[in-house]
Amino acid sequence: MKTIEQMVQQEVSCCLSSLVSMLATADARPGTDLAELCDRALGLAMPVPDYEEAAIQAGWKGSNRTHHWTHADSQQIYDQAETLCKYEEIEPIDSVVYEHWAVSPWLAEKLVAQGEKVDTNFADLKVWARQSKDQQISADDVMVRIYARMMA
Repeated sequence: MKTIEQMVQQEVSCCLSSLVSMLATADARPGTDLAELCDRALGLAMPVPDYEEAAIQAGWKGSNRTHHWTHADSQQIYDQAETLCKYEEIEPIDSVVYEHWAVSPWLAEKLVAQGEKVDTNFADLKVWARQSKDQQISADDVMVRIYARMMA
């Protein structure tokens, strides 16, 4: 049986934060492959809108089992936090991207399914825009969820 640390070691290749940062601020000639890569890097470096946290701070509660969002002062029920924020005019909270990691195609697919920001074609690499820092990747909530589903 594989541990979560072994899963991360197998599926996460290397840190690309410096490369993404350098490319995101580079001045490449428009219309070139380098310019396209710089644009992709800029997209990876941009904050990620966090609709769930915005909904929670606005007093809404989500249920993990049913994925329904409810509020004590409202009769409305929403299936997704993003939809809720749109219709209730709640601005999402920007979640900062701290690191960029090259990941396997398998892990990229799992991260996307968990709502994580992943560029699946960054110079033929799968790059995860990690929104956590100061802890091991294996301790990230998203990794714990992926591992739990894998072991189920």
